[in-house]
Amino acid sequence: MDTAQLIQSVRDGDYPQVATAVAIPAGHRALTVTTGVVWWRYGTGWDQGENIEVTTTSHDVILRSWTQVLPWHWEAIEAAQLLADDLILCQGRSTDGATAFMLRTEAAQLTFCLWAAHRNPTHPQVPALLEALSADPASPIGR
Repeated sequence: MDTAQLIQSVRDGDYPQVATAVAIPAGHRALTVTTGVVWWRYGTGWDQGENIEVTTTSHDVILRSWTQVLPWHWEAIEAAQLLADDLILCQGRSTDGATAFMLRTEAAQLTFCLWAAHRNPTHPQVPALLEALSADPASPIGR
């Protein structure tokens, strides 16, 4: 599937089904499983970062470390911003209250597009990102 087809499927809500060896909730379709790094905001600073596995599904992004599995449903992420092609900043509510995290993964653009499709389709970064991804078949989202 090329970039334009993937973007159109995201717009249509018809996400491609990808077979993975990852346990995901019933009704969710895994789109990517990549490695990544997550940084959590604590008070006024950020932690040192942790290597993780990132699973992006039709309903959420799942962060897996050696010690925990943290599913972030799109509804729990209140705001997001793509800081670079491979870096997304998310703010939301966890079971412990308000939090923020930065996620570096090659699936950052896809994660952002899916979040925006569900939570904020008029986000100011969406039109330019979709145009850039459609124009660049070498984009990570098209791999």
